[in-house]
Amino acid sequence: MIKKVKPLLLAGVLVFSFASSTFAASYSPKWQLRPDTIGDTGAAQVDLPGTDSAVTVIVWQQGINAGKKAYTYWQIRHKSTGLIEGAKPLDGDYDGSFVFSGLDHPGGIYIVEWESFTSNDTEGYYQLATNSSGASFARIE
Repeated sequence: MIKKVKPLLLAGVLVFSFASSTFAASYSPKWQLRPDTIGDTGAAQVDLPGTDSAVTVIVWQQGINAGKKAYTYWQIRHKSTGLIEGAKPLDGDYDGSFVFSGLDHPGGIYIVEWESFTSNDTEGYYQLATNSSGASFARIE
């Protein structure tokens, strides 16, 4: 009985180790999201590894004053071409994530940008993620 269990246990450990290393994700630091004027902006760069063609944007935003909601507009553009490859409005307080997927240049360098569409004081943060390890991230000042 023990002779049969050891190979199964070893196989399970190897499969789990391979799977966890194969599907490792990369995360940026969390960056502040604090607009208070229409037109306030922010941006970050992500250098996608290999054939990665998706960027997840994790956002928490809320209006600071009662009855005043946050409203930001997000887009992703390819750094070299300047072409916008995805956009997402977040009209209201938000705590979640969304994905820009099917990007035209897998393994390329992308800029994720946000712009405030309200003058309501807003607080929050955003973070970028990719499906594989090896991505690099930089906030654009």
